[in-house]
Amino acid sequence: MVVDSVLHSTHRNTNFGKTAFTLTYRNGEGIRVSVKSDRVREERSAETSGLFEKIVVRREGNEEEQRRLSSLWKDLSFQLLEIPDEEVFDIARVVVEVPFYARIFTCVKCSVCGESVMEPRVRKSSGETVCWPVRIRSTTSSPATVSQRCIGGECKDPP
Repeated sequence: MVVDSVLHSTHRNTNFGKTAFTLTYRNGEGIRVSVKSDRVREERSAETSGLFEKIVVRREGNEEEQRRLSSLWKDLSFQLLEIPDEEVFDIARVVVEVPFYARIFTCVKCSVCGESVMEPRVRKSSGETVCWPVRIRSTTSSPATVSQRCIGGECKDPP
């Protein structure tokens, strides 16, 4: 995950494109956890690095290579769990300025995926109240239907 987030009780998430999290209390006191990328790279095999470059960076690679990279990532994940936290992460106490509580809006249900969405984020599409992922799908490829569900912003037919 590549994100530097400031999270607190107002559930504010600010993305700075870093592999780090800042977690705070409402009083601004908290911790910042960032990944020591060089240390993680040291644990990668040459095969993992090569496949990462090919599949993730250059957007090339076939299904077999993608499965192999997935398997290598899984192995690397378990390998990293064996390393002491302080070798993989920089962890620091911080004090940050916390913004005022976020405005609370009424939630409505998307008529296609059925998930709750705050009212200002819904759109009307063909007379239906829809969430942004459903709206995007309906304007790009084939429109989502009532029988489809949106999970993680992707609309799919139910199993």
